[in-house]
Amino acid sequence: MERTIVKSAVYGFFLTLALAILFVDYRVVEGPTMTYVPVYDYVIGILRYSIIGSLIGAVVGWRVWRMGVKKEGKTYYVEVFAAVFVLAMAAGLVFSLLGI
Repeated sequence: MERTIVKSAVYGFFLTLALAILFVDYRVVEGPTMTYVPVYDYVIGILRYSIIGSLIGAVVGWRVWRMGVKKEGKTYYVEVFAAVFVLAMAAGLVFSLLGI
């Protein structure tokens, strides 16, 4: 049980870390000027999304483990990956829209 949850949390962390590096904006454009976000703020923003993705991955891993206890034989790797991906992107979109 613990192994499934930890693996899902780690995969969720690294997946959202990669996505956050791609999509978190590191510069601010105001008219003709462009300024860069301080490194500390950028890293904290990336880690915030990664930790959220890790928690989502742990919850999904726990749900997959509960489903696996009932039904043995079929693996749900693709479904788990898709669920973590969709949930992490939705959380990132919500937090981005809220300005958090």
